[in-house]
Amino acid sequence: MNRRTILASLVASMSGVGLAGCLDSPSVTSNDLDGTTTSTPETISKDEAKKRAYEAEEEFVIEIVKNAECVTSDVGTGYPYTEFTSIDDRTEEGVYVAVELPYWYKTGIAHVHTKTQATYFVTDDTVERVDGDEVTIKC
Repeated sequence: MNRRTILASLVASMSGVGLAGCLDSPSVTSNDLDGTTTSTPETISKDEAKKRAYEAEEEFVIEIVKNAECVTSDVGTGYPYTEFTSIDDRTEEGVYVAVELPYWYKTGIAHVHTKTQATYFVTDDTVERVDGDEVTIKC
């Protein structure tokens, strides 16, 4: 390779890396100067992470409430998830999502409105509740 070809390859490679950071793509591939191809690990989108964290908190709360003997109704939850979630942090492995879940239920003597707050770590494959309020039922 002559010097001009190497310089052109370098500029093209650097331009691709600069643009790759701007794309909303789950995986970015680039060509190195030696001709090998490398790719970054797939990462979950912010919207998908928020949705999956919200759904996990919803399942967590509903499971506890529906198993309480004094609850006489189905559990209602707030929606849409985009209003009750935010991204706390992103790492190479996944995304930390803060979730606030408003919910309500009825007992024989009261109609209860309350909420939980939790933090989830979401990856391409998992959703894990890493911190959050304890869910208690007021009978």
